[in-house]
Amino acid sequence: MMALLYFWNMRLLGRERHLVLPYSQRLEHLPDFLQQLSKESNGKGVDLQGQKLTAASAPVLWGSAGTIGQHSYYQLLHQGNRSFTADIILPLQNGRVDPDAHRKLAANALAQSSALLTGRSAGEALALARERGQADSFAAHYEMPGNHSHSLIYFQTVMPETLGALLAAYEHKTFFLAQMLGINAFDQWGVELGKVIGGKILNMLATGTGLESLDDATAMAARAWRSANPDAD
Repeated sequence: MMALLYFWNMRLLGRERHLVLPYSQRLEHLPDFLQQLSKESNGKGVDLQGQKLTAASAPVLWGSAGTIGQHSYYQLLHQGNRSFTADIILPLQNGRVDPDAHRKLAANALAQSSALLTGRSAGEALALARERGQADSFAAHYEMPGNHSHSLIYFQTVMPETLGALLAAYEHKTFFLAQMLGINAFDQWGVELGKVIGGKILNMLATGTGLESLDDATAMAARAWRSANPDAD
């Protein structure tokens, strides 16, 4: 279901950005893990037959835990002109976290989900501007379109079983999406190229030889590194 929803949003609605927003510090590294899983597995430009893909195969994925993102990029989500999808993840219980802090996290998660869904209408924005004694023309600044496609994923608590289930769901989503797109989720030739070049440059930085074989920009930077590290030989 997760793969089908994302296929619909990415391929048919053009929403190529996806956020993972866990409201638990225990899941703070989940977005990092899912970036690697999603982009390295499905970031491909050709299908299994070697034919060029005509649309994106993997989302631009990012996110952060708790309320951190609310003061860094949620403004773009609510009122920016970028299309996206999101997963808001909420453990119903949060271990030894202070009950009041946990309640506030839950309130924020539910509030953001509701705001992404319903937004603020033109009428509501106008009423707010008048309530604050502002000109009617200012109302547009309060409007939010809402209708942002996202999932609210909640479960009892973060424990080995639920964490494993969550990771397995995302793993299967990634694989199933690759099957629908007709790509290989298990090769990473794009990663290999950088490693091959990196091995050659490592030797060049150590010896100072062979830099002329690099492109001009990379060679200039390599020489600058050599100059800043005269004892690197």
